[in-house]
Amino acid sequence: HHWASVQGQLKRAPDVRPFVLTRAFFAGSHRLGPVWTGDNMVSWDHLARSVPMLVSLAMCGLSLAGADVPGFMGDPDRQLFLRWHQLGIWYPFYRAHAHLTTKRREPWLFGKEATEKMRKTVMTRYQLLPMWYTLIADWVLQGSPVLRPAWYNDLGDMEAYKHADDMFFIGEALLVRAISK
Repeated sequence: HHWASVQGQLKRAPDVRPFVLTRAFFAGSHRLGPVWTGDNMVSWDHLARSVPMLVSLAMCGLSLAGADVPGFMGDPDRQLFLRWHQLGIWYPFYRAHAHLTTKRREPWLFGKEATEKMRKTVMTRYQLLPMWYTLIADWVLQGSPVLRPAWYNDLGDMEAYKHADDMFFIGEALLVRAISK
């Protein structure tokens, strides 16, 4: 499916780089485009689950991956909306996405303070675009995972294994911890 979609886009527009986002992937799909973790729910549990899912995908070679922020099905409260976006900017593939039956989710609908927090959050993502481009290039050229488990840089750090599901490195130096409660 992923390969056929890429080939179809190339046939239709051979001079345009195809963009095919999929949740149905197989060995080798990393060469074709980004993946996402599928239709998730608006919940703190699904926010928490996104971390080990995305780190596992990165360790398996699928570094250009993300989850639907702040969950695909359901309506987030203000706190979950903000926290998931604050985590989501650290996903290699970051997007806000929702089912058509959910309530509108523009930041300003959560108030002026939420809008300002979202602005700062998204600006942080944009300010770090050179880092993202470099990490994606390292992944493509050298196979280095973009997201790395907390223990990746020091296999002897026993404390790091306790955070396998809530912390990850972006590249070698930036450590992210999910706030999932």
